[in-house]
Amino acid sequence: MAIESRWVERWADRLTPVYFLVVVVPTNIEDWIRHPLDGTFHRAAGYWRRVQPNELGSSIVLDRTERLSVDTMDIWHADLLAAFAGPEGARK
Repeated sequence: MAIESRWVERWADRLTPVYFLVVVVPTNIEDWIRHPLDGTFHRAAGYWRRVQPNELGSSIVLDRTERLSVDTMDIWHADLLAAFAGPEGARK
């Protein structure tokens, strides 16, 4: 996916981790979301990558293994804590 230089400039100014996220939904809205009485249900897939602004070129490649899930929230939380813990607390 192509990225804009102004995005990279903004990302470089951040003190906390930055993530690029793409959410893929079906073209037909009836295939994507339903609102029955017992809840709202949707079909979508999110893919993410942690952004290192100084390592970016003109595009970002997202790997299907980096799918947004409940486990992703734990990874992001650990990254955030490491950002404030200094280099010795950073995730490798």
